[in-house]
Amino acid sequence: MNVGIIVYSRTGNTLSIAQSLKSAFEAKGHSAQLERISVEGEIVPNKPVTLKTAPDAAKYDAVILAAPVMAFSLNPVMKAYLQQMGGLSDKKAGCFVTKQLPGNWTGGSRAIKAISAALKEKGASVLGTAIIHWKDEAMREKEAEEAITALAGLF
Repeated sequence: MNVGIIVYSRTGNTLSIAQSLKSAFEAKGHSAQLERISVEGEIVPNKPVTLKTAPDAAKYDAVILAAPVMAFSLNPVMKAYLQQMGGLSDKKAGCFVTKQLPGNWTGGSRAIKAISAALKEKGASVLGTAIIHWKDEAMREKEAEEAITALAGLF
């Protein structure tokens, strides 16, 4: 299966998980491509985001979207990407978010719901999601390992 991992990562934390996930898909015999979303200029609260790169998710058999949580919500870069993303009719999908604060109620659940809803609206079947808390190293390692195993096993 040809899997696209489409990620926005400002600090590299989300990207590091996406790279490990790519390796896990390849170890299972899938073709996996990691593509990054990038922006023009700085991200300013309550200002529109202009995407510099917006990968075409429709060219893949299955898609994983990944982004950090920002201000207790889905990152505005991923929001902008989801708004302009084309249809994903009959595609398999999954997603994960990374976040600094403990507790899923501090934006993790909201971000996952936003990505999942957008994917479903585009016609994809969302088969799995994950939230990785970054602050506590032991928790981060455990959650990252569980997320990679679960998401790599979706397709």
